[in-house]
Amino acid sequence: MGFAISWIALKGANRKSVLDRLALNETAERSDEPEADILAAELRGGWLLILHNRRCDFADGLPLRELSRLAPVVTCAVEEHVMYSAASQWSGGERRWQVIHDSEQGLTHLAVDGTPPDSLKAFQSDALAQLQAEGGEESRVDFVFDVPVKLAEELVEFKHDRYPPADAPDGYITLIAAPRRSFLFSLFRKR
Repeated sequence: MGFAISWIALKGANRKSVLDRLALNETAERSDEPEADILAAELRGGWLLILHNRRCDFADGLPLRELSRLAPVVTCAVEEHVMYSAASQWSGGERRWQVIHDSEQGLTHLAVDGTPPDSLKAFQSDALAQLQAEGGEESRVDFVFDVPVKLAEELVEFKHDRYPPADAPDGYITLIAAPRRSFLFSLFRKR
């Protein structure tokens, strides 16, 4: 069994504003382990984490351009069933960089767009050295898969398979989709 998750983290963003924009509500449920489908956590350094525990494409459907106008955004997606990983950083309404690994395109595949952190070179070099030591393209371990994940972890100090987030006093907060307002509600609501 592997992970199929994605998350975004916003630095210094107001939790209520972000959840309202994403049409998500907090529940009273708190946990040290990320078991619910959608969760939030306040992380060290002022990062607000929103994590979808079952979908690696969750972040792709979010208004990242708009959210990054509120606060810097880092995204990470992990799909261990097919060894796909991706990370990106957004700010000021623009994607600054994105790094994707898709093992279906080869164990050394790494698509880079924009200007990622300087640490990319060291992470990639280490992964390729480990891969060569384990048989290169014949290796049974996909070392390059971790490169995008490490980039996101370096910025936010969060990794999906290490929990609970030690610095999150409430642990993970379970989120649910906000109820949709009917057309009639919008006509008759008090203004």
